[in-house]
Amino acid sequence: YEKMLSSWMTNKRHDLGDGLLAIDPTTNLTHDVSVTSFADDVKEINLTDTARDAIESIGRSSVLLDSTIRPNLLWQNCGKAEHVATFLGPGQDAYTKEFKNLLEEHDMGQLKKSSQISRSMATI
Repeated sequence: YEKMLSSWMTNKRHDLGDGLLAIDPTTNLTHDVSVTSFADDVKEINLTDTARDAIESIGRSSVLLDSTIRPNLLWQNCGKAEHVATFLGPGQDAYTKEFKNLLEEHDMGQLKKSSQISRSMATI
C-alpha cells in the first residue's frame, strides 16, 4: 500500500505542483510532508487560495489516487471523506461556507471542525 501512496504522491506533485516539502537535516533528503497515513486512512494537506481552488485540488488529487489504486482492486469512498478547512484572512467565513456548500454539491464528503476529525486520522 505504501508503494501505491508514494506513486500517487509523485504523480500529484507532477500534476498539482509541490506540496509541503521539508528537508531531513540528517540525510539532506527532501520529503513531501503534506500526506500522512494510518492503516488505510490518508490525510492530505492542500494549500489553495479559494474554496473553489480547494475543491478542484481535492478532486484532481482523488482522480490521481483512484488511477493509482484501482489497478490493485482498491478504491476510495470519497463520499465519506472528512475535510478540515482553514481559510485565513479577510473572507475566511465566506470561504468556509462556500467550501462546505461545494463539498455537498459534488458529494465529496463533509466539512468537520478539527475537534471532530476521526481519531484514526490523529497525528501520533
